[in-house]
Amino acid sequence: MEKGYLAILIKKLYTVPVLFCLNLSFAGLCLAETDGEEFLKVLMNPESRPLAKAHIDDVWEKWDGTLFCIVPDDPKLKSALAMDAVQKYLTNNSSELFRPRRYLIIQALRKSFQCNLSGE
Repeated sequence: MEKGYLAILIKKLYTVPVLFCLNLSFAGLCLAETDGEEFLKVLMNPESRPLAKAHIDDVWEKWDGTLFCIVPDDPKLKSALAMDAVQKYLTNNSSELFRPRRYLIIQALRKSFQCNLSGE
């Protein structure tokens, strides 16, 4: 009985460091969302602009027609219009750049592409 208990104890002692090491290796993946200042740098850099485009496209693809209404049906045109609107909003609202990236993208698109609520 003692040998079985000892084997379980040793096994558990090895499991804890392994789990701890796994936790440390994934710690870098648990970063907070970027703020507007960091996102504007990504958006303005030609090398990282495709990453910014992906974030902006993700927002308008999910919320277009509900929080804001980008009129053209062409996805490439919508993407270009959204990119321009977000860049303009971030540039003109520097006091808001402390806010999270997604929030700022939504605010930029809401300001530039308001939905027609009158039903016309």
